[in-house]
Amino acid sequence: MTERLSVLADIVEMTERLSVLADIVEMTERLFLADTVEMTERLSVLADIVEMTERLSVLADIVEITERLSVFADIVEMTERLSILADIVEMTERLSVLADIVEMTERLSVLADIVELTERLSVLTDIVEMTERLSSQTL
Repeated sequence: MTERLSVLADIVEMTERLSVLADIVEMTERLFLADTVEMTERLSVLADIVEMTERLSVLADIVEITERLSVFADIVEMTERLSILADIVEMTERLSVLADIVEMTERLSVLADIVELTERLSVLTDIVEMTERLSSQTL
């Protein structure tokens, strides 16, 4: 019974971890939305800069350098996001392994119950045999 409570406690803990993982996913989605707004604002500013650089050739060179730095910053930012997503995937895989362990533990619990019942049947068989012997001796 204690093992079953332990298994249930593990299941509750896994559920809590999955809840935390769901919260992480929700927070990640919020971050992506905030980043989209920020990127839209950046694109608006860049459009203004492009319009000004069409008038002045010197500003065209500055815009080119700025765009390269912006792309590099976006690549760095995307790499960081991919790293976070990789961590989430790894955690999910670990949770899957833990779920398999819980399932196997439950199966072992059932097997332990079967062994216990088999032992009880063996005792009952011994009692029946003794009863038969006593019965045959009495007759």
